[in-house]
Amino acid sequence: MKRTGLVVLVLLCGLGGWIGWRVKEKKAEASAQTQQREARLKSVPLITATTAALRDVVNVVEAVGTVESPFNVKIAPRFAGRIEFLQVREGDKVTKGQLLVRLDTSQIEAQVRQQQASLAEARYRLAQAVIAQAPANASVSTQLRQQESAVSTAKADNDQAHAKADADTAQAEGELTNADAKYKASNTAVQVADANITNAKANLENAKTRYERLKNLLAKGFIAAQLVDDAKANLVVMQTSVDVALAQYRSAVALREANLSLLHVAERQLAIVKVKDKADLRSSEERVKQAQAALDFARANRAQTPAYKQNIEALKASVSAAEASLKSVEAQRAETQLLSPLDGYVTSRMMDTGTMATPGQPILAIQDFRQVWVTVPIQEEISRKVFVGQEAKVSFDALTGMNFKGHIAQINPSADPSSRQFAVRVMLENSNNLIKPGMFGRVSLATDKQLQVVTVLRETVLGVEENKPYVMVVGEDKKATRRPIVLGGSDSNYFIVNDGLKVGEKVINVTASPIKEGQEVKIEGAKQEKKK
Repeated sequence: MKRTGLVVLVLLCGLGGWIGWRVKEKKAEASAQTQQREARLKSVPLITATTAALRDVVNVVEAVGTVESPFNVKIAPRFAGRIEFLQVREGDKVTKGQLLVRLDTSQIEAQVRQQQASLAEARYRLAQAVIAQAPANASVSTQLRQQESAVSTAKADNDQAHAKADADTAQAEGELTNADAKYKASNTAVQVADANITNAKANLENAKTRYERLKNLLAKGFIAAQLVDDAKANLVVMQTSVDVALAQYRSAVALREANLSLLHVAERQLAIVKVKDKADLRSSEERVKQAQAALDFARANRAQTPAYKQNIEALKASVSAAEASLKSVEAQRAETQLLSPLDGYVTSRMMDTGTMATPGQPILAIQDFRQVWVTVPIQEEISRKVFVGQEAKVSFDALTGMNFKGHIAQINPSADPSSRQFAVRVMLENSNNLIKPGMFGRVSLATDKQLQVVTVLRETVLGVEENKPYVMVVGEDKKATRRPIVLGGSDSNYFIVNDGLKVGEKVINVTASPIKEGQEVKIEGAKQEKKK
């Protein structure tokens, strides 16, 4: 029992000694930390400085656009017909004068043969009238038979004209209905694209707000630079999203305008068909009346010689009319073969062999790529700084590492009413066909250039958001001084200082903690910025 109590006493004494040692050690550590903190507060801050220098500052505007071909031809027939020959497809190279499409000629060939027969018949009637002019009675009898045949033929033609008018009207009305449906669908697509632009712009504004807030926090040393870099990268992504949304909206608007044009074409075509059919009906009815009148005249003047002469003149007119009709259908037969109007490539094929082609409806699209346009939007305050013929630099995401030089070929004098931006077209030579229509292009345009002006890095300027810019200058006494400055222009890296700084003065760039007015600093890694 005594031994147990002795053991417990020994353990308690050892525990008490260990606790006392730990308390003493903690006090020593706290004292050391206090001394280190006081030493840091008394030490000279370590900073990085840059030097105000003379540089050339070039303001560059970058815009994003889409590649287009300046020569874009739609191949469409002037007359309706079934496609029986169409062998080229998207990507095929074509030459000027090459046969691209041939329509079914069976119907038009029948019309040609019919007109040839009508011409032969008219010439025959004229020859018969001339031969039969001497014997008056025989001539009048022949004339009567001919006019009776002409009346029958005119009535048959009139019936055929009525049937053709009904068929043409039904076909034109069907095309109008189809064009109206396409226009309504494209109009819905424009509304969706407009909503996407609003969403993308909202995301961009959020990204800008976050980036500016993080940049201010970084300037005060509250956060790491990586967070600002991430926010800046996100800002670029959001800007790209806005550009893509705008491009999609313009594409949707272009499609809607194209469909609206097709709708107008269909409406005009229907009106033309109705007017033409009405005119054809009137013409056929007039021919019936004319033939009937000629027949009545022949009957009334069968004993009169002058009637034969008038009949011959009428038959000559019939021959001339038949010849004109034959030339008209032969011209229509020539239109059944559609030839390429230029050297280029097939970029779109809207129909296949066997399809019923209608007048004005495109079958193929041909584009020439030897020169291409990159159409980009320019803000109205920038539009007065660019001009036709100005050099531009263009790069493409699809052609990594390749840069192209072009020039401004066109500037739309009217701004887009929705975006208040002007469309600028940059012309590029494309003899090797590397650049394709529809590609995503980035255009750089130099708007202002100031030579040998005093500049500092953008990150050295503080207070810009409050419109009270200043820099922290390190004097020869190694003390920091707050220096108000007057800013001029800028580019992506530098601010122009119009007043407040001299060339060669050192400006604080990076600090571990905020620097106070008159505080002594230590410069480490100071570097002289190279002139551009």
